[in-house]
Amino acid sequence: MFRTVIVFILSLFLFIYCEGSADYQSKREEWRSCFSNNKMQGDSVKIVSFNVNGVLNTVKRSKILSKLKREGEKIVFLQETQMSQPEHAKLKWFGFKHVFSSSYMSSHKRGVATLISNTVNYEHKSETKDKCGRFVKISGKIKGIELTLISVYAPPGSDWGVYRGVFDMMANSKGVVICRGDFNIRLNPTVDSSGTATHNRPLTKKNENTHGRAWHNRRITGSLLN
Repeated sequence: MFRTVIVFILSLFLFIYCEGSADYQSKREEWRSCFSNNKMQGDSVKIVSFNVNGVLNTVKRSKILSKLKREGEKIVFLQETQMSQPEHAKLKWFGFKHVFSSSYMSSHKRGVATLISNTVNYEHKSETKDKCGRFVKISGKIKGIELTLISVYAPPGSDWGVYRGVFDMMANSKGVVICRGDFNIRLNPTVDSSGTATHNRPLTKKNENTHGRAWHNRRITGSLLN
């Protein structure tokens, strides 16, 4: 529950940042038109994000994938898969036809993946990933709607450049942008942790020091659909 709250709050920061991008208004209008034109009427696309802390174990992997299928998840973001690139193919079990991933070289560390169910009419366009198992970004269409999906794992103590790179990647993406992951950062270290590590500096302070106060000082005036 705590992780869900943190991810939700961080998503609001990401949303504010994207609001400052040049094509924000067009993205919002496109998303609103998807609903006003009833393109997805009667069709819900369930999205979930998990830090699985390794899925090399066959039994553990089977339990996770069967749970995802049983609960009707359509798009799945996984972090810390701890698999090599060829091993990620094992995630295609239980009805996940499309698997896009990034691995940390050849070692069993880090790793992210985005899974899309067979029941989703997904048209793939492009894929971008790093060589350190920290993110995978895919672009395509679902029911004619252009979208970008980004799965992120930022290792503890990551340099702020990693987070800035994610924000920039979102701002420069096309269509509906959905970014989920494990960012390993505390919004308020004083409240959220007892440690004194240097990477426990507040997210807002990190951003002010590198990106200016522009998006930090913006106010949320409504939801994405409003």
